[in-house]
Amino acid sequence: MENITKNWGIMRVARLLIGAYIVWDAFKQQTPVWALLGAFFIYQAVMNTGCAMGGCNIQPKEEKPSAKVESIDFEEIK
Repeated sequence: MENITKNWGIMRVARLLIGAYIVWDAFKQQTPVWALLGAFFIYQAVMNTGCAMGGCNIQPKEEKPSAKVESIDFEEIK
């Protein structure tokens, strides 16, 4: 329940407003698919889920040092 009342930023408010507008417009034009999309935006805003909160950060793989590279001898060709 704390998640609903805390950490309201500009992106979270924007998702709520966009979702509310889409739902309102969907009911006005009788398009249920758009209502579902708007409900999805409202759900993301209320529950603070989605990539906007940093949930989609991908951690870079730690590169392990490869085996020691031996020196390569080159022969000049003329």
